[in-house]
Amino acid sequence: MATKTLRPKASIGKTAVLFVAGASVLALITSALTAINDVAFQGLHSFSLVVMLLAFLGLIAQVLSKRMSPVVKVSVKELEEKTSDSRAVYQLVPSRYWNFICLEPRSLPGKAPCAEPLSEFAGFESLKRIYRHRNESISAVILRNTYIDIDVLETLLQFPNVVVIDIQGCQVDNDIWSEFACFPMLEYLAVHGAVDSQNQRDLHYSLPEVQAILEPVVFVHSSPDTL
Repeated sequence: MATKTLRPKASIGKTAVLFVAGASVLALITSALTAINDVAFQGLHSFSLVVMLLAFLGLIAQVLSKRMSPVVKVSVKELEEKTSDSRAVYQLVPSRYWNFICLEPRSLPGKAPCAEPLSEFAGFESLKRIYRHRNESISAVILRNTYIDIDVLETLLQFPNVVVIDIQGCQVDNDIWSEFACFPMLEYLAVHGAVDSQNQRDLHYSLPEVQAILEPVVFVHSSPDTL
């Protein structure tokens, strides 16, 4: 069994960076004002220095807290069992249930599967909420029975620690295969039924370091209480 272990990248929130930058600018302005009138602006300058110090301490605390986050583990193994047509079945196991997301639009009456892009699926909006709260803990993405275009891929690229992408029963825009190379941590791309021979060659050329799994995939997660 191949196991990928990673610690979420300690990215810094834009709000924290802007707050530190604003506090620093305020300190510089009040410093210049004290040069003009030390008596009048000394109190304001002292206050701005305290604010700047607190901003820097908050930024450091944020980085340290993310660095101390639990590691993410993803195990990949080929099972002994085979499909009815003798193809291999892989098992992908993330360490915790919140390490993966699964998106599969409901089939609508009169609509063919994969007829509408995933970006038009109502549940797709929930990705924005997931991104705000736990984007760095997502290690696996499962996409089922939908159409995947560049808008979908650009949204998924907001999750920097994705190790596994599992696409089955989907139609993928032919122009976006090379964009999968933009996932910095991607190691397994399961694309059963989503590529033809030409796209398969393009896939291996675009992602030479990524293991493309063309066989069916069984996706399993362990108990949320265990690693």
